[in-house]
Amino acid sequence: MRCLHVIGGDHGGSQHHGLLADQRSQEVGAGLANQPSAVLGRSLTDALDEYERELITAALTQAQGNMAEAARILQTDRANLYRRMRRLGVEKSAEVEL
Repeated sequence: MRCLHVIGGDHGGSQHHGLLADQRSQEVGAGLANQPSAVLGRSLTDALDEYERELITAALTQAQGNMAEAARILQTDRANLYRRMRRLGVEKSAEVEL
């Protein structure tokens, strides 16, 4: 099973970072993976949008609301993060638990 690397840092193949990414991917996706009936009743687009919302929310929480840091965690730029948040209806203030 492949995972999305959401942990920022060295891209030189560090096994430690790979393990953290695997663990984080499993934690974020656990809600969907453990409830296949919830996923099977929806379109692929809806399921992916929910997963993306969870990833963005987790990154914002880890970054304590700092958008630049959240973008780095997700390995994207701030403009893309803002676009995705707007498309998915994710609000920075409502989603971040400080």
